[in-house]
Amino acid sequence: MVTRKVQLTGSSTYTISLPKDWAREHGIEPGMQLTLCPGHDGELVVDAGQTEGGPSPTLDLGPIPDDAVGDVIRSLYTVGADRFTLSASEALSGSTRRAIGDATSAHTGLEVTRETESTVELSTPLDAAELGIERTLVQLQYVALSMQHDATTALADGDADLGAQVVERRDDARRKYDLVSRSFQRSLTGLEELHGLDLGRPRLFDYFRAASRLDRVADEARRVAVAVERDEPAGGVDASAETARRGRNLVDDAVEALLDADDAVRAFEVKRSCADLRESLDPNAADDPSARLAVESIRTTAACAGDVAARAMRASLRDR
Repeated sequence: MVTRKVQLTGSSTYTISLPKDWAREHGIEPGMQLTLCPGHDGELVVDAGQTEGGPSPTLDLGPIPDDAVGDVIRSLYTVGADRFTLSASEALSGSTRRAIGDATSAHTGLEVTRETESTVELSTPLDAAELGIERTLVQLQYVALSMQHDATTALADGDADLGAQVVERRDDARRKYDLVSRSFQRSLTGLEELHGLDLGRPRLFDYFRAASRLDRVADEARRVAVAVERDEPAGGVDASAETARRGRNLVDDAVEALLDADDAVRAFEVKRSCADLRESLDPNAADDPSARLAVESIRTTAACAGDVAARAMRASLRDR
């Protein structure tokens, strides 16, 4: 780190001199264009390597089976690639193209921009500021908690059809989580993304971690729903509807505390309530496997809410 004094040149220009050796050490040469991006709390980021857009990799699908193509595309999407190309040494098979199409439709903003016999180019012209990471987080919260509610209801009533609906909504929750993850990953390497979101990296990391906890709640709901679909219980299972409602309310409280990030005491109280709820539940006390599954799901929901509340508590202290 170096400290330099801002100088006034003429009547309308400020200049900052950089030590020659230090500049060369960081790859700065005469005539190079630098990118300056205002941050938070007075931070000003100077980037000598900023480029238009994100990475644009090309990946050979030759050794990758069709059932793994979706994972590949998801990885490229979430790491923040603006544009990427999937190729093969020979013509892409129909099954591979279908796998690419299914994975493309599963991600917000992802689209096929060019195709040849052996390549498919995909791009994601997303505007992070327009989408709003906070809005996406709240939408993920709604989907995850509605899944948890319906999964618990399906288990209690033995409603396999409702369980199937919960399983179908899993992709919607994952789509929203991936969008938050993508914005966070891009903010680590792209100043334009960070500036467009108008959030500091610590705050973005808080939202990313909260989204991962909400994604876990959704996955837990899917697990319960799959059990209902598979076993089709006759109903009458005590799924502790009131206890499940308490768990969902704690998730609501924790996310709200994180978004506000202005009351550490409130966040601590939510975190403590989550711990109390978890300690009051013992899945081993239930004889019925479905009842144990319901209790485990509620305990996981409370644990996820506690993690978000803990992050809200730290954020409120950090932002003071």
